[in-house]
Amino acid sequence: MPELTEKGSNLWDYLKVSIWVLPLAMSCAALVLAVVMLEVDVRYGHVPWGWAAVLRIDAAGARQVVAVITGAMMTITGVVFSVTIVALTLASNQFGPKVLRNYLRDTGSKFVLGLFVSTFVYGLLVLASVDTTHGGFVPLWSMVVNITLAVLATGGLIYFIHNISTAIQADHIIALIGEDLNHAIKSMLVPIDGDSNDGKKINERLACKQEWSTQHQGLVYTAIHCPESGYLQMLDYNRLTRLAAEHNCYIEVEKRAGNYLIEHAAIGCCYAAGRASDELRAQLLAQVAVGRQRTPVQDIEFSIDQLVQVALRALSPGINDSLTCITCLNWLGAALGRMANCAFHSYCFRDEKGVLRVIANGFDFEGAVNAVFDPIRQNARCNEMVTIRLLEVLDQVIGVAKVPDYCDALFSQTELIHKAAIESIPCASDREAVNLRFEQCKRTFNERKHALSVAW
Repeated sequence: MPELTEKGSNLWDYLKVSIWVLPLAMSCAALVLAVVMLEVDVRYGHVPWGWAAVLRIDAAGARQVVAVITGAMMTITGVVFSVTIVALTLASNQFGPKVLRNYLRDTGSKFVLGLFVSTFVYGLLVLASVDTTHGGFVPLWSMVVNITLAVLATGGLIYFIHNISTAIQADHIIALIGEDLNHAIKSMLVPIDGDSNDGKKINERLACKQEWSTQHQGLVYTAIHCPESGYLQMLDYNRLTRLAAEHNCYIEVEKRAGNYLIEHAAIGCCYAAGRASDELRAQLLAQVAVGRQRTPVQDIEFSIDQLVQVALRALSPGINDSLTCITCLNWLGAALGRMANCAFHSYCFRDEKGVLRVIANGFDFEGAVNAVFDPIRQNARCNEMVTIRLLEVLDQVIGVAKVPDYCDALFSQTELIHKAAIESIPCASDREAVNLRFEQCKRTFNERKHALSVAW
């Protein structure tokens, strides 16, 4: 299994969704560039005009050119910022506030904003260096760079208009979230390749629980309480394991990334020969990141919830867009198909000597299935199109599942969807269409279970 991401990944995720990081970095680069170019002008600025005759201008004219470019950049920066806010507002109202992080992590828009700001900063420094007295000083090469930046900024504005008009389309937003979900699956799960160790990977969690139940008997229980309310964003399991080995104790984590914590509620507990000291509890809490919002660093369900939220918005009476919901289902079905071919982390961590030190509550395939289908099933009871597509997606995912328990979790949802549809759909022909899909799911389930029982 891959190592779960630690605090560095959580910080990197924060920087990616922060709109100020890239513009600030580009502005600092503009400061350095301005200093370098002005130094070049001081040393090598007195050259024959020749090919640069078009730029032959006195100090007063140079000041005016740079002032116009600098003022225009700040004006356009305000326009770009305003358009960005409008796009964020529209996306939040149409698709839900959870999708906003996909806009905030759009590097293209942040690069364009940074290009305008950095051109403004560069122009200010060049403008301050233009001397209109004592014969005047015209920073020729600095002006060439300033004009080049202005041309690039104009191209960036065209790109920004195209990018923002694409970014508010439903299919584009759904695809971005789906790609995030696929990336999370790839980084946190391991594909099942059919070798003899796969059974051990799948059953490791059960074996660890049996070992854990006897390992901490007779030890003193100490609860670890959360110091503040918020979403659990990240746990550094590797550091927790090292701390447990250093203090010869055992740690059980009851919460997982994505759970909302209430102040003073128990996150987990520590088993040791004596009651855990305040210092040890502080060290354990230092390995837990709590924030005001969820992040996808260790939380696959976060991206699932984003797609589900878009689907539920599409099913709402005010929007009533079944096709958008079906698009979400297509991406969710593809993601579940990938998960059905992966082994989930056991969330059992051993020290260097092989001693089980930490056991945690982790995300599993059944939880993923329920997170996808429960909300949509509950909100699509009278929607024949979505109900039929739900059963078709389940049939496809069952057909590619590589673990018998995964098939059971999927077919349980199939039965729930079928029962809800029969009770809520008034048209007999629509109920017959649902029955046909359900029977197809049942056949696929039986065939897949038989094939897997032979393979396992």
